[in-house]
Amino acid sequence: MISIKIDPKIRSFLYYWGEIVIRIFFALIFIWFGILKIFGNAPETSLLDDVLGWIPWLSTKQCILILGGFEVLIGALFMFKSTVKTSTALLFILLIIMLFPLFIRTKVLFIKNGFPYLPSLTGQFYFRYIMTLMGAIIIGGNLKK
Repeated sequence: MISIKIDPKIRSFLYYWGEIVIRIFFALIFIWFGILKIFGNAPETSLLDDVLGWIPWLSTKQCILILGGFEVLIGALFMFKSTVKTSTALLFILLIIMLFPLFIRTKVLFIKNGFPYLPSLTGQFYFRYIMTLMGAIIIGGNLKK
């Protein structure tokens, strides 16, 4: 019987604070990883070389720099509840751009003769990144008004 009285309080607490915590977490992760890309310290730079090599009018270094700046902007916008919708729109644009390698860089994303079942190390990083983008879009789209 005690759990029945406590449960709504716990759920209310988690509902209120969960939204704030996940939004701040996504903001910090995007800002942190974006800054690493901007200053050339991202450990996944060689993986990004493979994934972003499809853009013919920019060098990979320029792509990584732009991606880093875009991630910092998204993170900064995620920090404030009033700008989450804007960050969600930018995340959607980033997701569309980052989906292109899935169709045109399959040799980089999958082990030889492994399409679509055996992702390479680059592919594993890539799919985790896509999943993070989708998760952030879902969080941004489900925030209370």
